Amino acid sequence: MAERKQQLFRAAARSNLELLDGVRDLLSFLDDERIAKTVVTSAPQANLDVVVETLDIGGHFQVLIAEEDATHGKRHPEGLLVAASA
Repeated sequence: MAERKQQLFRAAARSNLELLDGVRDLLSFLDDERIAKTVVTSAPQANLDVVVETLDIGGHFQVLIAEEDATHGKRHPEGLLVAASA
């Protein structure tokens, strides 16, 4: 059932996601300033991939950390520590 929920999310995300106003400009500004950016999520890698690809923002981030990259989920700092060591 959990996998089905993830599949439904990915299907809906492909046609319904859009960036908030100003986010693309902010990401470009941070790129121009050479400020590193990372995404850390407890979502599965497949969900992260769909979001990043749908929004066409992958090139703005140096590190993408998903559920599979850490053994502990939300509230545990492991995902952030993995990102910091990348």
